[in-house]
Amino acid sequence: EHHGHVHLSNKGSNGARCSIFLPTSQASRKAAANDKRILLIEDDPSVARYLETLFGENDFAVTAVSLPTEALAKFMAEPDEFNLVITDQLMPQGTGIELAEDIHELRPELPVIMATANPAGISEDDMLRAGVKAVFGKPIESELLLAKVRGLLSGHA
Repeated sequence: EHHGHVHLSNKGSNGARCSIFLPTSQASRKAAANDKRILLIEDDPSVARYLETLFGENDFAVTAVSLPTEALAKFMAEPDEFNLVITDQLMPQGTGIELAEDIHELRPELPVIMATANPAGISEDDMLRAGVKAVFGKPIESELLLAKVRGLLSGHA
């Protein structure tokens, strides 16, 4: 009802970890630092909500869209509005690689992260050409994704 998420992870002999994510208010999301703005493209509403909540709880400002065509239009309208892009690979109306290529043409320095159920299906050549800095398999390991995003935004990834 509150559009939250529960993330469970097995820690082996160290037990389990349960994280509960509840969305913050719109005002606190807008207060996120200007250098922490993410364009998120994910066509699965539950994954999109989860990532929005994850990044919102970690002081990132997230603009989420479900289609690559919508993302490209938003990006072209304000190409300097975002510091990082996270995109799914297989979506209606295009792929994440195609979107990353289009974004890379406009802003070659902008880091792009791919999230996909089939990371082995993306060639290294395609990643390099499109400016993709990392690929994460689904289900996404939250802590690893957050660490990569922080590293890319600080210039240490």
